[in-house]
Amino acid sequence: METKRTQIRCNVSFSLPDDVEVVWRYAEEVWTQQVDQFEEVTVGTDRLYSIAFTGTQHKGTYQCEIFSGDRSIVRLYYHLTVIPHLMVGQEELQEIFDLSMLPGGRITPVDKSSSKVLPHPTPFTACLTALLLLLFLSLGALYWWSNPEHMHLGDQDSTCPVRRIYVQQ
Repeated sequence: METKRTQIRCNVSFSLPDDVEVVWRYAEEVWTQQVDQFEEVTVGTDRLYSIAFTGTQHKGTYQCEIFSGDRSIVRLYYHLTVIPHLMVGQEELQEIFDLSMLPGGRITPVDKSSSKVLPHPTPFTACLTALLLLLFLSLGALYWWSNPEHMHLGDQDSTCPVRRIYVQQ
C-alpha cells in the first residue's frame, strides 16, 4: 500500500557460500524477466531490499541476483504493485459501511476470493417490507382523503334524513 514500508527478501531454500554479493535491480512499471530492461539499484551483501515510504513510482519488477565471486548463483524476481492511498481509504470506508449493515453488529467471515458479495437477506427483506407497507398506507390514505363520500364526525349535514327503526318486544 502507498505510504507503507515495503521489504523484499532475497531468500533461497539452499545454503549459500560466505562470500556472496547481492545485486538488486529494478524495471519500472513492467512485469518482466528480461535482464536488459533492469537498472541496477544496489550492490552489497544485504539480501533485504527496503523501501521506507512506498509510492506509486516504486511499482514494477525487482530482481535480486546473488553472486559468489564472478559466478551467478540465483536470480529471483518480485513484482511490486502499489495500491494508491486513495483506494486504501475507499476500502477502509467500504469495510466500515459493510460492518454497519450487519444484523445485530455481528461480524461474519467474508470470502475475499469471491468477486461478488451478496447482501444478507434479512436487512434487505426488512427494508423491502417497510417500503411496501409505506406505499400501501400512503395509497390507502390518499384514497380515503379523495373519496367524496367520506365524512368526518361532526361534519354531518343537517339535511341528511334520519331513519328510526322501532323494535317491538
